[in-house]
Amino acid sequence: MTVELIARGVSKSYDSVPVLSEATIELKGGTVHSVVGENGAGKSTLMKCLTGVVRADGGTLTLDGEIANFAGPGDATRKGVVMVHQELALVAGLSVADNIMLPRPPAAPWRYRGGNGESDFVRGALEKAGLDVDPRTRVSELSVAQAYQVEIAKALALEARVVIFDEPTAALPADESEKILNQMRQLKEAGCAVVFISHRLHEVRAISDEITVMRDGKVVGHFSEPASEDEMIRLMVDRPVSLYKSMRPARGSEVVLDVEGLTTDRVKDVSFSLKSGEILGFAGLVGAGRTETVLALAGIDTIRRGSVVLNGQVTTTWSTMALKKAGLVLVPEDRKQHGIVRGLSTHENLHSGNLSWFLRFGLLKSRALRNASEQSKSLFDIRLSSFWQSIETLSGGNQQKVILARAMETKPSVLILDEPTRGVDVKAKDEIHQLILKLAEQGTSVILVSSEIDEVLALAHRVIVFAEGTVTGEAENEDGLNPEKLMRMATPKSLNEKGRS
Repeated sequence: MTVELIARGVSKSYDSVPVLSEATIELKGGTVHSVVGENGAGKSTLMKCLTGVVRADGGTLTLDGEIANFAGPGDATRKGVVMVHQELALVAGLSVADNIMLPRPPAAPWRYRGGNGESDFVRGALEKAGLDVDPRTRVSELSVAQAYQVEIAKALALEARVVIFDEPTAALPADESEKILNQMRQLKEAGCAVVFISHRLHEVRAISDEITVMRDGKVVGHFSEPASEDEMIRLMVDRPVSLYKSMRPARGSEVVLDVEGLTTDRVKDVSFSLKSGEILGFAGLVGAGRTETVLALAGIDTIRRGSVVLNGQVTTTWSTMALKKAGLVLVPEDRKQHGIVRGLSTHENLHSGNLSWFLRFGLLKSRALRNASEQSKSLFDIRLSSFWQSIETLSGGNQQKVILARAMETKPSVLILDEPTRGVDVKAKDEIHQLILKLAEQGTSVILVSSEIDEVLALAHRVIVFAEGTVTGEAENEDGLNPEKLMRMATPKSLNEKGRS
């Protein structure tokens, strides 16, 4: 199978505002071609043009040397051009088999329900996708990585020759991400043209044969050999950034949070302390106990045993609201589900939970509200056109800044950040890193939970490592600490040789 999909000089505008300007990209069978750039750089619009979701205003698209004017995504799919979206298009209540068969793949047996032909077809697609699950399993019972592999199986069932992956590893830890990357390698070996859109530049470097860099709707760079992260970042943001290179501020000596033997239904015997102005990193694989521990600290999960002392007060039985008043705030992992309030404006999201501060005799003090929003906008460099625009219209990075600004409105002494840069672009990630460092410099104590070990090593003064629901190691973040050492502590076998370095 050989394929070649070429877009030349493709442009697209919305309401006379150009979002894509004369972009050119060549996708060849048997290669992995990565596309990188900030949010809003034009990556998604270019991919929509390639897959028939939108029609370009100018330029040409050719498939195997012939003009390809896709009438829509269905037309593109029938011709072998498929996009696997970051937001999975699966029906959670249906089985794996039903989800694969829903698009009625062209190669699928005519008998849709229950026949041996369908069973063999589905199992063959799952095998190609590297997923060993019972086809009768409901999608709701799968892990995120497994669900993504079902999406890949759907693409393979549709006889895809060009497969576009949109941020497939954004929500996955390193071990699960590697499974998806391996699947891309297999598709490449089978002759597919694979497109990989990602903000994880180390993964881009590891898997790519070619790399296209976009900025402001234009293609600004192309590499046909390995490029360094610094080279890619410089093209993406048009300036050098301090990603993973920032200096940590000095921490204080006062212990603001002391945890001893914390045990819940999901973690056991977790102990650590946190000093004023300290950034404490929580490392480990997903499900190792990192998020489960901070949910207990924030009053969401019930503490069965152990003690938690916050600013000298025992808080083991306190509610989330009581903890917030005492100075502990959690910024949750899932920004869309538990961070922003959908349907509300940026104004309302900035101050949700604290709007009573801006009421007088039941009336909203609009000037005070605007002044507070302006202050948050300035301090956290939030980019928007109006405070009354829907929070959902902001980029992921700006949504995250809004959530951080809201968390800091109560001036907490302890700020817990669970995956604070997940799904944001490189520039926004660097800006959030700078905010975290600034908050620590001002005396806020930070617990940083992150699946990206490089992020933990860049920011944390000290690192706590989790595996199988408990702490397996603790280390000062000094020159000798590296990802390999942390990963060794994060493996389950470390439970038998638990120690502190």
